[in-house]
Order: sequence, then C-alpha cells, then structure tokens
Amino acid sequence: MHAKGKIIQDYVTPFSDPLPVKMGERLRIGKRDEEWPEFVWCVNQEGKGGWIPEEHIERSEDIGYARRDYTTQELTVRAGETVTLFEQDSRWFWAENAEGKKGWIPAKVVRFEPE
Repeated sequence: MHAKGKIIQDYVTPFSDPLPVKMGERLRIGKRDEEWPEFVWCVNQEGKGGWIPEEHIERSEDIGYARRDYTTQELTVRAGETVTLFEQDSRWFWAENAEGKKGWIPAKVVRFEPE
C-alpha cells in the first residue's frame, strides 16, 4: 500500500517513548485496551511497555513472543495536513508527514486523497 491521505482531525500521541519489538522477542502481556480492543499492553524484558496488536503476538497466558518486528511509534498530526500512508493494521495506518516523520495514526483521523 502507498497512498495519500488528508488528516481530518487532530491527533496528538500520548506516548513519547515508543516500544520497538523484534520478531521472537519475549513479552509479558497485560490488559486489553478499552478503546482499541485489538491491542494488548506488552512489557519487554527491560520493563518498557506499549500497546501492540494481539494478532502480532504468539500468546500463552500472560507471556507471548512477537510474530513480527513492530514499533509503537505514533505520529502527531493536524487537521488539513497531507500524509503518505504505507500500511494499515488494526484500524491504524503507518504514515509519513511532509517533514519525513513516521508513525502510527488512527484510521478515523484520515481520509484517502486521489493521487
């Protein structure tokens, strides 16, 4: 996927310290997100946590292993901004803004623009 999108609603990331996860990495799994039930809270071996789509985790009780590389990096965007969309995952898009910054944004804050 590679498309242009127009931001229709501001989104400010609440997390400034993203959790990068490598395929096969062991994670402790916590609660499910109430707003985004596809996501579960995961904590790595160093004690750093973040929300990860449950489908990306091979789970056994409260322990899991990452099925793919993933980052919880989110992108702050403003209404009217144009972004490039690369991947859709669990109602979020991996996007890049005009300054070259990349991160996840909720699908509900963006609409596709014709090329």
